[in-house]
Amino acid sequence: MVHDHTSTATPELDGHASQNAGDEAATEKNELKLSAQQKKLMNSVASIREHAPKELSFGIDFLADTCLPISDPGSDTRIYIRKNGNLTLEIQPAYIRNADGTSEFVFPYGSVPRRILIWAITEALRTKNPKLYLGASLNDFISNKLRLSIGGAQVKSARKQTVALFRAQISVTSFAVKGETVKEEFESFQIATSGRLLTHMGATGQDPDENESSYLVLDQRFYERIVGTNGRHGKAFPVDMRVVEAIGNDALALDVYLWTVLRVYRADRGTKAVCIPWERLHSQFGADIQEKKRFKQKFIKAINKVGLLYPGLNFESDRKNFTLLPSALAIEERQLKSRKPKLKAGGGR
Repeated sequence: MVHDHTSTATPELDGHASQNAGDEAATEKNELKLSAQQKKLMNSVASIREHAPKELSFGIDFLADTCLPISDPGSDTRIYIRKNGNLTLEIQPAYIRNADGTSEFVFPYGSVPRRILIWAITEALRTKNPKLYLGASLNDFISNKLRLSIGGAQVKSARKQTVALFRAQISVTSFAVKGETVKEEFESFQIATSGRLLTHMGATGQDPDENESSYLVLDQRFYERIVGTNGRHGKAFPVDMRVVEAIGNDALALDVYLWTVLRVYRADRGTKAVCIPWERLHSQFGADIQEKKRFKQKFIKAINKVGLLYPGLNFESDRKNFTLLPSALAIEERQLKSRKPKLKAGGGR
């Protein structure tokens, strides 16, 4: 739960039910009114708390320790930087040529690239192959494999975000200081090195030729980071797909979910508390929110939402720090069976 004068009730549920003792119809009329989106969230909460996941997906370490942009950094920005302790993520935008002949620099941002990454990591682990088939078209991929409901003008935006994700230049750097020795490790890559995207740019259109399909080939370094190489285990970690889908288009809440899942595991499999200053959380998650007070409010709202969907997650905060208390693992190790990635417990980066 959250302290520091912050309500533990999710801010997603803003309805109120008055309790007037003299109102004979109170039990019938004064019910909590929920929107369709709120009802869907609460149904997901009930399912997650009552049943173990039947379908697992996977995230990757550096995008749980840092995160993609939530909103567009802007066409004039040439590098996006996020820091978390000794870890730095740098992203250079993709240079995209549009169907109308124009060109522009585009960053991957928002919920769509995050969902694509989760799908790609999961699919790479499932197939043990860097070549991933997206389906008959990008439209097919978004609706059937990402299970996102978009159409019309949103398809153009989703296509642009997909290309930006695959083609952006990504660099992950970590520093470690021991005595007078500084160790710097870095890795640079694109998510994909080649691919083909077939897209219906309108609301209707004929399907592509059945002999063609959309696909991408993951960068070998990124692929090896997922599945492991030379006897080293990969850096993927399991998440509950029901939670990912229930979070929906809330990019900050999705980042917070991935982060809590990995941090709880690293905290000696949830047996230790992890105290993080708000300054550090703002540096990690707050690229789109300059005002620190506003960032804290948004983060608390996101963690409350995640807390509903992640049974066993315990946390609290005060004015200076946010603390992940000893918590249950998001995915119990017995549920992973042969698909369990080996993660280093304790410390992490």
